[in-house]
Amino acid sequence: MDEKVSNDELNLKLNSKISYDDAKSLISNDHFKNDVKNDLNNFKVKIDTLESNLMKIKSEQLQKSEVDKIFGKLDNFVKVNDFNELLELKANKQAVNNALNRKVNKSDLDVILLNKADSSSVEELVNMTKTKVSQD
Repeated sequence: MDEKVSNDELNLKLNSKISYDDAKSLISNDHFKNDVKNDLNNFKVKIDTLESNLMKIKSEQLQKSEVDKIFGKLDNFVKVNDFNELLELKANKQAVNNALNRKVNKSDLDVILLNKADSSSVEELVNMTKTKVSQD
């Protein structure tokens, strides 16, 4: 699409442009140079500030991702409350020791059972001793 500009518009735009000599004198002006330097310094400060902010954001993102990884790993571990509940279900050391002290060793029990006299045998022995005592 061709855009056409009227002669009046073209002349207006050309007249609003500064001439080469005006531009040269403006550039050589110390006030202009100072303004340009100030603008460039301000621009540099803004760029440095943006760069600093971007670095902070990047650092926070890295820290956040590291924290997310740590929380992901922690989710795989037993939760403290669950662990405490498991510990409560387990017998404590003293209770185990007490139970073991009350319990008879199986081999000792076998020896006691082998040496155990039958109650009827004991009664016969008592009767025999009574009869012997009575005979004497």
